[in-house]
Amino acid sequence: MIELSRLARWAGTLSLIAVSLAAGFAGGFTAARVELRSALEATDLLREALGLLERNHFNGLPDTLRLQRGMIRGLVGSLGDPYTTYQSPSQDELESQTLQGAYGGIGALLQPVEGGYVLVPYPDGPAWRAGVLEGDHLLQIDDFRLGADELLADISAALRGEPGTYVTIRIARGAQPDEQTFEIERQIIPLPSVTVFHHPQADGVTVVAVTNFSQSTPEEIRQGLLDPANQHTTVWILDLRNNPGGLLDAAIETADLFLTDGLILTEWSREGVVSEHRAQASADDFGAPLVVLINGGTASAAEVVAGALGDNQRAPLFGQSTYGKGSVQSIYGLSDGSNLHITTARWFTPGGRQLDDIGLTPTVLVEPDPALPDPIMSRAIDWLQQNGWLP
Repeated sequence: MIELSRLARWAGTLSLIAVSLAAGFAGGFTAARVELRSALEATDLLREALGLLERNHFNGLPDTLRLQRGMIRGLVGSLGDPYTTYQSPSQDELESQTLQGAYGGIGALLQPVEGGYVLVPYPDGPAWRAGVLEGDHLLQIDDFRLGADELLADISAALRGEPGTYVTIRIARGAQPDEQTFEIERQIIPLPSVTVFHHPQADGVTVVAVTNFSQSTPEEIRQGLLDPANQHTTVWILDLRNNPGGLLDAAIETADLFLTDGLILTEWSREGVVSEHRAQASADDFGAPLVVLINGGTASAAEVVAGALGDNQRAPLFGQSTYGKGSVQSIYGLSDGSNLHITTARWFTPGGRQLDDIGLTPTVLVEPDPALPDPIMSRAIDWLQQNGWLP
């Protein structure tokens, strides 16, 4: 799940303790010293355990970096917070590119199969133009020969890089594998988060489907709303189903597109500091009737948008209760390229609701119906017609 996050990547070499203290103490130098001393004293127990493992474990200890990363994961896991997490450099790189809305790469989907991964090149992308075919089995990336247990994140990170740089891949093709090598120039590959289309069975209805909230999401939506092809739209349907979230600022900007005033959300820090985020009037007029589709996969930043539009009476919510994630994570970079996602705040809807483990309740509950290909969308269209919003 993409966390409701603020990018707060730090430069330089920072210890885990320093990062944690910087995130947690706003004005308590004495308290920080006490906490730091307690943490350092606890390392005596850690050294004791390490010594026993080093002297007695059959395989000995792994390399220092792997050991340190394992310690960090254990430390984070002891907090009992599923949203405070540690990510490896490759995981961090993939997430950063997703939240930025683009990456440098060869333009191909990695599909897991028995024994490895096959490539599915994007039409007219760099891999496609180089001659890579759908189903080509990926064997090697530069000098990196793939094993059967390679992680998807590591392989994706190896294929990606700065636009204009080159990567060499080796593939196997066909039942009697014919191995081939391709040198491919990486290019900027957009990661659109928004799809705008006219509903095929309801005149005047334009659907805005949002898969996640990246830096580019608000502008993608805005351009879709301003597209001349959509100027005769009678009703907008904002589809947030199975949207796992993303950037808090992107969610606030998205809600603001559809609101002229009112509260979007309230944010509480651990010190009790309250921040209110309110809608701002703009020159764009997106005041056409709006409905929002939600389900159990609508989470985090997507719940911010749905909660703001629902509580401000801007749009009814159709579907099922949402996931229920009402916390904010800040991202702190570590010196090796990995990062910590740390829960630094909680947020409340305009109506004062905190959503952890509860979620948003839809205005119109839609139960699953195997007889319909899309019961939530169908119910929304029926409701719009019954209430005179559509001809």
